Amino acid sequence: MTRKILMCVLVCCMVFAAVSCDSNSLEQTYTTVTQPKNTAPAGDVTTSITTTAAKPAADVKVDNETPYDELITKSIDIHYVIEKYFGDWMLANPLFTEIAADIGVECLRKTDTYYSVHIAEQGGLFYLFYSDDEDPQKREVLHWFYVQKRLTKADFSEIKDGESTIEDIKKIDPTTQIFINLYHANRMYQEDTRVTFSSWSFLDDGILEFFYDRKGDEIVVEKRRYLPNFVLDQTNDSILYAEDIRYAELLPIDWLPE
Repeated sequence: MTRKILMCVLVCCMVFAAVSCDSNSLEQTYTTVTQPKNTAPAGDVTTSITTTAAKPAADVKVDNETPYDELITKSIDIHYVIEKYFGDWMLANPLFTEIAADIGVECLRKTDTYYSVHIAEQGGLFYLFYSDDEDPQKREVLHWFYVQKRLTKADFSEIKDGESTIEDIKKIDPTTQIFINLYHANRMYQEDTRVTFSSWSFLDDGILEFFYDRKGDEIVVEKRRYLPNFVLDQTNDSILYAEDIRYAELLPIDWLPE
């Protein structure tokens, strides 16, 4: 009898673990719809997981002193944010006001530029870096980074251009799965236009970008670019001038704990 009870408990634990693992999975099918900016997509739309009303953008104040885990009261669904705001070329640079009204901005910092910190329900931290416009109505997202583990450039030393695949990158940085989701969501566009597909990893010692090419059924690393100074490239095709360049400078209190 005792053995049967133990077996039942073990099975329940395995089921619970499987469900928990699935709920935190970074692998998901994204659907992207090309549409003008600020236009609601047709059909059903996934709703935000936030349960409390977000502050209006004008009410979000910069706080460079309080640790993020003391400011943030709710997590964000990384799939919802990426699919809605960064899954389509037309939605690469949402406005700060859109982000604040939707998923909320509870932790806003100002270093070289503005950035917000968000806790992902799938684990890790999500950073949104914005232009430095003081007017939140004009402030737009320049870049996003998702971090689940602390890494350095040296961790990628075994990656070989022309040989290693995006799956090899994912073994080192699990958040690469988000880029795989995006690739498959835009696969026809990628293959028809031959636009270079890329992924990036936010490291302790810089930003590491990988550029890929399709070889048969594999997405292979073509080349890479290492940015030790954390320079931010805009995610759209705008021309950048020297005075427009910003850096992804995190406060010490905003790094993911080791």
